[in-house]
Amino acid sequence: MASCHSEERSPFCHSEERSDEESAAAELGLSHAVVTSVNRDDLSDGGAAHFAATIREIRRRVPGCTVEVLIPDFCGDAAALETVLAESPEILNHNTETVRRLYHRVRPEARYEQSLELLARADAYTGGNAGAMRTKSGLMVGLGESVGEVIETLSDLRSVGCDIVTIGQYLQPYEKRRVGAAGAVVVSRAKSPGTGRRETEDGRHAVLKVRLPSAVYRLSAFVLLSTVATAPPVRAQTRGAEIVRQQKATMPDTLLKGNAQGNVILIARIDKKGAVQDAHALWATHPDFVQPTLAAVQTWSFRPALADGQPIEIAANIVFPFRIKDEKGKLAGRELLGPAISDLALFPADASGRRTAPEGFPLRKGADPRVRAEATLDLPAVDKARTLPYKVEAISPARKRTTVYEATVSVARKQVSVPLRFSIPVGADWEDGVWLLRLSVDSADSGGGQFWLARDPAHFDFAAALRRLSP
Repeated sequence: MASCHSEERSPFCHSEERSDEESAAAELGLSHAVVTSVNRDDLSDGGAAHFAATIREIRRRVPGCTVEVLIPDFCGDAAALETVLAESPEILNHNTETVRRLYHRVRPEARYEQSLELLARADAYTGGNAGAMRTKSGLMVGLGESVGEVIETLSDLRSVGCDIVTIGQYLQPYEKRRVGAAGAVVVSRAKSPGTGRRETEDGRHAVLKVRLPSAVYRLSAFVLLSTVATAPPVRAQTRGAEIVRQQKATMPDTLLKGNAQGNVILIARIDKKGAVQDAHALWATHPDFVQPTLAAVQTWSFRPALADGQPIEIAANIVFPFRIKDEKGKLAGRELLGPAISDLALFPADASGRRTAPEGFPLRKGADPRVRAEATLDLPAVDKARTLPYKVEAISPARKRTTVYEATVSVARKQVSVPLRFSIPVGADWEDGVWLLRLSVDSADSGGGQFWLARDPAHFDFAAALRRLSP
């Protein structure tokens, strides 16, 4: 990464590179993946959309894998930062790198205050929720800073809600240890300000108390490396289903000739052997998209989901976007006629809305008080910014509809997809069975999905309940 010269940068981000990252994460069986990049200040969003798409794809390919992103400052662009935050990475990392006094030498194109502002915005985005995303930053030492300046920087990081700090050291480049275009930072050993101890005005020593998160998130660089690079510990494993074979659906000739584009949503179950069963269409922009989608899904296979080391059946929400592209990979067909879900994952969640189990796991009535939804909404491009209202309804096994969530989503000029993140409460009187969620955007039906609920999921026949929903 550090060997990339700025003049070699591509004018866009490669989706194939993102696919390689997800494939590597899946092949290695990672339980925690760290995603970073070179600075892409040449892009309008600094590469934020690429980060967001990578998070989504890693979660799709490696269910249960936590994701940490190490991001640039996006030149202070709050909208770019929010694009990444909307994907709810478990850890959002932005390195402060050095103390305030040395910024002009170590990071001449950045500002100390801007890095702190980014971390403060990320912390504010979580709303102070202890179960939500953690923020993280890193410092290099040995560049001529004093211990007092390091403590001041740690205090600044604490003041903006930073949860995790790593402190490391870089070796100065020289001819036999050259790293691309990296320039040497001349380290001064002259007496630097501060004695290494902070004192109050009356001469007493000040003590910096660092707030530590729960043990799961107490990550040093060494702990992080061992988590990523070593085999999983020997214990009863809980993980989501993992795709092994996936065939794409074929565009129907009738719609191909008309340059039609659209989405299909299937609901199904993935059984204890990893096979897709009882698949049927919940929603489609055109009925002709349904049959090729069903045919493709019947060939799919998964590594089955595990709960405490034992295979279990899970609910599957399968979204197929049909798109026509030209030889350069650009969309060439007619635009969608209205809003449509193009990605959807539903999870059991705690009272704060944080996931408590992998995608598709049944909710335990009385133990999982909320359902968390992570979706992507495709939209026709419009030549102006807009704010769209949307509503979520829950449909019980007895077909009773209840509005459970209402909000608005901001859409930029010509933006064609937006993330939606929300959680809904599970009613104390909700019955056991297969529940549906339906999303309407600006009063237009835009798709939905299913989740399973039971007081004792291990002994409830969700397969029979799902078959009762089949047309």
